[in-house]
Amino acid sequence: MKDISREHKVFDFFKYGTLALLPILNIYKGISFVDLGFAVLLLLMILEIILNRGRFEINADMLVIFSIMIVLNIITGFIHMRSFDVELTMKNALMMILFMVVSIYYVRDNVVNKDRFYKFLCVIGVVCSLFTIIQYVLYLRGTVLYGIITWLPSDYSVTDPAGGGSISYGRPPSFFTEPAHFAIYILPVYTLSLFKRKFGLSLLFLMALILSTSSTGMMGAIIVTGVFIIKSPKIPLIIKWIFVLIGILLFIQFLPDINESGVFEKVQFVNLKSNIRVFGSLEYFKHYDAQELLFGVGLNRLSEYLMLTASRNVTNYANALIFSFLSFGILGGSIWTYFIFTLHRLSRNKMLFVVFLIAYVTDQILFNRNLFYLLLILYVFSDKAEKAAPEELSQSCGQDIDKGLNL
Repeated sequence: MKDISREHKVFDFFKYGTLALLPILNIYKGISFVDLGFAVLLLLMILEIILNRGRFEINADMLVIFSIMIVLNIITGFIHMRSFDVELTMKNALMMILFMVVSIYYVRDNVVNKDRFYKFLCVIGVVCSLFTIIQYVLYLRGTVLYGIITWLPSDYSVTDPAGGGSISYGRPPSFFTEPAHFAIYILPVYTLSLFKRKFGLSLLFLMALILSTSSTGMMGAIIVTGVFIIKSPKIPLIIKWIFVLIGILLFIQFLPDINESGVFEKVQFVNLKSNIRVFGSLEYFKHYDAQELLFGVGLNRLSEYLMLTASRNVTNYANALIFSFLSFGILGGSIWTYFIFTLHRLSRNKMLFVVFLIAYVTDQILFNRNLFYLLLILYVFSDKAEKAAPEELSQSCGQDIDKGLNL
């Protein structure tokens, strides 16, 4: 095993720690328009390039796709120059460029060791999950415990349900702004742990996902757990049927509570059609003319556009699939969607891609911290990463249970 200098060990600690914490760090402001997590990653990227004596690689495919989207966004901004804020157009373009620079450097299959990264994800995941459980227990006892650090500069407020305030009515978001964002973070770690047969960790993550009350988290957990039980060759058929029977009995037992909570109403088509996180944002297209249908209105310009053209006060929000077409039109949305669906080729085991899709079609993750995190997960735990991992590191995280899992 090669000797690793103390400086490199310290650097690696900060690198992996920042990557694992990025969805939390980017809640807070860094320098100018750069969020804290991306600001630290930019600094670490420069230091790593210096440590490697100027040698570095990039994700060329991602560079091409992101460059196309940035150009389309700038073109759309110039098309609407007379009615849109030019300064905001340039700020959005700079944010996309920043996202591209950080992503093409880190989101690859050979820059981050999957075993070491998994350790950091587990540590952060355990802390976040335990905090979620503590939030829930304290809420039942009449105490509200917020997870947002109020003394760090941020655009979020704990009094806002979208800023960590959901715990005030019983929905713990851990250290994140929303329960859905906590679920987006934990679901990939839960999937990895389950397929690595780390059942103690998996149970903790599953409990936290359930207590978060996130629809994204619970739907993802059901799908991942169901596929694992069905596909696992080490689980006898009789045990699988027992799990199914227990699931049915639990469903029947809690059916009155589930019905009272309004879950069935939420999943009815008429409600999904009006839900902004599902199909509700499709009706925005009726305000688009041929130009907007082709090129969109630009990233995060939906609110401004609809206020100007239809006097409608809406947020810049839709699930990422629909939002890509609202932002970049049929042209850009089709290119972006094609890129998203090519990601399934990264691994033979498709569960991480399924988790990615669940987040993609239920939340707005376009060019933000959650997209970076999910893309990083897909690339780091791809089949290529498994083959490329240094031998001395791959042995440090339970290599015996990783065999044949392809995660």
